[in-house]
Amino acid sequence: MRNIACISWILLVVLAAAHPVRAEFAIGDQDRVVFFGNRVFQTPAMAMGVETYVRIRYPESKARFRSYGRQAAAVLRGAVERFEKQVVPFDPTVVVLSFVTGDVPQREFSKDQLIRFENDLAKMVDRAKQTRARVYVMTPLCPEASQRPQLEKIEYAATIEQYAGAIRTIAQEKGATVIDWFAVSKQYSAEHAGSKRLAITADGTHPSALGFALGATAILDAWGADPCNITLTADWTSESASVSMGQVGVTQVGEDRMLLKLSGMPIPCVFPGRGTITGKDWPGTKYYSFTLQIPNVPDGGIMISEPNGKNALPYLSEQLRQGTDLGFVGPLVKLDAVADLAKWMQAKYKAVRDRQRFMQRTIPEPEYQQAYETYYLGLAQYTEATENVVLRLPRTLDNVTLELYKAPRPPKDSKGEGKARVEPKPDTKGDPKKPGQGKKPGQSKKPTKHKERGSPDVRP
Repeated sequence: MRNIACISWILLVVLAAAHPVRAEFAIGDQDRVVFFGNRVFQTPAMAMGVETYVRIRYPESKARFRSYGRQAAAVLRGAVERFEKQVVPFDPTVVVLSFVTGDVPQREFSKDQLIRFENDLAKMVDRAKQTRARVYVMTPLCPEASQRPQLEKIEYAATIEQYAGAIRTIAQEKGATVIDWFAVSKQYSAEHAGSKRLAITADGTHPSALGFALGATAILDAWGADPCNITLTADWTSESASVSMGQVGVTQVGEDRMLLKLSGMPIPCVFPGRGTITGKDWPGTKYYSFTLQIPNVPDGGIMISEPNGKNALPYLSEQLRQGTDLGFVGPLVKLDAVADLAKWMQAKYKAVRDRQRFMQRTIPEPEYQQAYETYYLGLAQYTEATENVVLRLPRTLDNVTLELYKAPRPPKDSKGEGKARVEPKPDTKGDPKKPGQGKKPGQSKKPTKHKERGSPDVRP
C-alpha cells in the first residue's frame, strides 16, 4: 500500500513539472481596486485600459475600480491627506501607487530631494497597508531625453532611474509588490529608438497612449492575468472552421461569400488612444488579439463586414493567409457592445474626476455646508450607479455574424488591366464667375456660428 501511495505521489510530481499550474489572477471577483497617485492616475487612460481587459477577460468578475490622481508641486505633497479623503472611504482591497512620473523637477539630481521622497513614500506605503489592502507600487515611466535636449543635458533619465531604484527598495522593505514600469518602458524605448510614431512619452516625461499601455501591461503582468489571444482558422472552400476560444459556425454561400457566426468569446479589448499602432508594436497584443487566418482565401482581396455590408473593411488576401488581427480595426471593433462598454466606463471615470474636483472646492459660506455634503454624496452614488451599468453590460460575443466576400474589382482600362476610377476635376477655366462675385460689399466669408457652452454633463 505504501508503494502504491509513493508511486502516486511521484506521478503527481512528474505531471506538475510537465504541466505547471499558472498562478491565479490576483484580482478577485469582489475586490475593490484603487489606482492612486499624481499625474499618471489623474488621466484615467491606464486605469481604463486595465479595467477594460479585466471586464472582457473575466466577464463574471464584479470587481470595482477607481482612479485618483492629482498634479502636485512636490512629488508626494498632500498625498496622505488625499488618501484619507478619497481612498479610505472606498474601503479598498487592492491599492496601486504611482508617483514621480512627470513630477520630479527637471533639473540636476538632488540627493536631499530623493531622501525626502523615500521618507514620504515609506509613510504612504505604511498608510496604504493599514487599510489591509494588497499594495502594489509602480516605478516611474522611463523619460525620453531625445525628445528634449534639456533632459539629456541634466541627465534626467539617470535621475528617474535612481527614483525607480528607491521605489523597489522601499516596496521590498514594506512587503509591497513592485510593478516595474521603468524597466519595461526603458527596454521598449531602446528597441524603438528614433521612431516618433512609437514614442512612449508626449514630451519627454509625460506618457503617451503607448506609454500608458506599457504601464497597463506591467500591471497585468504583476497581477498574473491570463492572455486572451484568439485564433480563428477557416477554410474558404468548405464549411469548416476552428477557434481557440468560444465557438464558430460557418455557412458557405456560393464561391464568393462566407458567413462566420461567433459565440462565447470576449469582445475586443480597445485601449484608449491606440490610433494606428499595429499589433507587433502594441504592448497590449500580449494580452489581447483576435487573429483570423484563411490559408486558401481567393486572390483579389476580401471584404469583412457585419451583415448587409455594415462597417465593411477590405483586407488583402495575403493578410488573411498569414493571419490578420480583427481586434485592432474592422467590424468587430465597431460592435455596439464594444462602444457601450467604452461609453459607460468613460462616464464612470468622468464622474470620479468630477467628484475629486468638487472635493477640492472651499465651502464659501457656512450655509452651504449641508448642500456641499449632499452634492458630494450624490456624485459618489452616481459613480456607483454608472459602474453598476458597466457590470451588467454584455462582454462576450454571442451569435455575432461576420460576412466575408470577394472585394469588388475596379473597372478595367482599355488594355484590360484593373484601374481605379478617378473622378475628373471640375473645369474652372471657362467659368465666368470671379472669386468674391455675388457677395455683399465687405463680406469675405460666411460668419462662424459659436456654439453656446453649457454646464458639463457627467452622463454618457
